[in-house]
Amino acid sequence: MDLDGVAFNEIPVTALRTILGKVQNNFRGRAYRAYILNAGWVIRGSWYIFSSMLDTTSAQKVVLLGSDYKDVLVGLVEPEKLEERFGGT
Repeated sequence: MDLDGVAFNEIPVTALRTILGKVQNNFRGRAYRAYILNAGWVIRGSWYIFSSMLDTTSAQKVVLLGSDYKDVLVGLVEPEKLEERFGGT
């Protein structure tokens, strides 16, 4: 499927549901959690649409963080193991 030059309102929703269904069935246990840092409103809006097509378990594995991501990262990873640009020491 080639999506080059396709407008957002022309994205084939049926094809995306099929792809997402196959991905979540085949790779369900591969990732514990994914963090998306400094997510803007476009990413958040897109995630809201796509997450509704996923089962609850898969959708909960993705965490969108805004500009306050450094406080959350420091709570997840020891500060000395994080780069300074991510709030580490």
